[in-house]
Amino acid sequence: MKKSLLSLVLLLLSMAASAHDFEVDGIYYNIINENEVAVTYEGSDAYSNENEYTGVVSLSPTVTFYGTSYSVTSIGSSAFAYCRGLTGIEIPNSVTKIGMEAFFACYNLTDIDIPHSVTSISMGAFSFCQNLTSIVIPNSVASIGLKAFSDCVGLTSISVESGNAIFDSRDNCNAIISTSSNTIIVGCKNTMIPNSVTSIGNSAFSGCKGLTSFVIPNSVTSIGEAAFSNCQSLTSIVIPNSVTTIRRSSFGGCIRLTNLVIPNSVTTIGEFAFQSCNSLTRIDIGNSMSSIGENAFSYCSNLKSVYCYSSIPPSCLDNCFSDYSATLHVPAASLASYFTATCWENFETIIGDAVAPAEISISKDSANLQLYEQLPLTATVTPDNASNKEITWISTDSTVATVNDGLVVAVGCGECDIIASCFGMQAVCHVSVVNRITLDQQEAMLLPNHILTLTPMPTAPGIYAVSSSDPTVAAARLLSSGIVQVVGIKEGTTTITVSSIDGNAIPATCLVTVYTEAGDLNSDGFVDINDVTALIDYLLRGDGSLICIKNADVNDDGLFDIDDVTALIDTVLQGKE
Repeated sequence: MKKSLLSLVLLLLSMAASAHDFEVDGIYYNIINENEVAVTYEGSDAYSNENEYTGVVSLSPTVTFYGTSYSVTSIGSSAFAYCRGLTGIEIPNSVTKIGMEAFFACYNLTDIDIPHSVTSISMGAFSFCQNLTSIVIPNSVASIGLKAFSDCVGLTSISVESGNAIFDSRDNCNAIISTSSNTIIVGCKNTMIPNSVTSIGNSAFSGCKGLTSFVIPNSVTSIGEAAFSNCQSLTSIVIPNSVTTIRRSSFGGCIRLTNLVIPNSVTTIGEFAFQSCNSLTRIDIGNSMSSIGENAFSYCSNLKSVYCYSSIPPSCLDNCFSDYSATLHVPAASLASYFTATCWENFETIIGDAVAPAEISISKDSANLQLYEQLPLTATVTPDNASNKEITWISTDSTVATVNDGLVVAVGCGECDIIASCFGMQAVCHVSVVNRITLDQQEAMLLPNHILTLTPMPTAPGIYAVSSSDPTVAAARLLSSGIVQVVGIKEGTTTITVSSIDGNAIPATCLVTVYTEAGDLNSDGFVDINDVTALIDYLLRGDGSLICIKNADVNDDGLFDIDDVTALIDTVLQGKE
């Protein structure tokens, strides 16, 4: 009796210490109510049985325990956390919620199909999935928690199904946007922020280690907390002159960021905003800055220069910078103010030579380019003595045109903007690229049995097809070099068309007129002794045997006679000379 009671007590204690209520076919569940269960982990916490789920796990929409049937409606918090051997998960249409950190650190999860029954994805649900490359958010999802996909370093494609009332991925931007607020809440290394976005949400790109450079469009006015934190490969960021606030930890831990320009529009920088950006060597702070949060630039150990253009020293604490050996450059008229201002007075060297850039312009506002065509652009920053005249060149779509130090190369059909940016200011050249084949001649004259050479541009052997609208007048062929040869056959006109084999290029045409000269009686394209013989025979016999009788009036007197023979002989003899 005592033994049985002890066993019961031990059983109850073991159940109380366990996170799961029961197990079926190797899957652990918690009872939510009399009809529903959530998938969970074995034991008292998620750490106790790491890797308990491996391979591809298929969840059932219903399970039965002690005769009671339950619907599987939720994947509970940390249910699959630290299951590094998990490669795939099949979620049934009964599931409506994916819980907090449900798939946290599932490094080898490569694919996930979220069913249309899911309405909620909780905080950190898929964070630290290294091999997850793409995610599609169904139109049923109405809630996505903070850092739901943070530190997913392999993520290259993000999309929201059309018809979702809460979120969208407009303009194929590879991001999740809150539709009502125009805020990016999840991004990846391939994200291109549309111009309709007004803010970057908290932790939107947090831990995106594949992000190397980023351009924020000038529609954005605020950057959220930890928005780009721990983007450890980020070397450059262009913050436009529309952003007014950079919040707490926005760029903390961006260890490869080398230069930083905070434009004139920014008035406040949050605490820890750029903490541990230890590759920063230069910081430029705009002239509207009023306050900088504590530890904003702490542990930026390689900082050499700080340019602050505000006439009034921004308010900040002594711990704003942890190293004051960098040279501080300030406006000449404000030198004395910085000498005595809290935090700023700590800099060992302060120089009054900072002149803020005022304007940037570009050499062309728009351009129409052929595929593979190049266009050199120049940008000018004023005033001439501005302390920072460094220009960053940006293409809003590098599949259409690339830009390197102002040289634009058209690489694909479409439209994009080439942006010259300095100190958050932008000058734009709108580029349209078409794949249009061109020929060095659009009209040409050709004699029979003579060859005309046409050169397509771009010269790309193997991608063209050539045709003649009337091959009895002139025939055309394409050489292996990409050059087109046209041979005249008889008098008339024909259109030579050069097109691309794949049909993606706009064709080019040349109107060819085949003609014969006076004296060319046999219409072979040459005036020679054969024509003299033919004319003499014609005059002696008068049998109308000439192929091209109109060319028999060599001296152009309206008659066919011996004078034409004499003129023709003279022409042939002159030709031989």
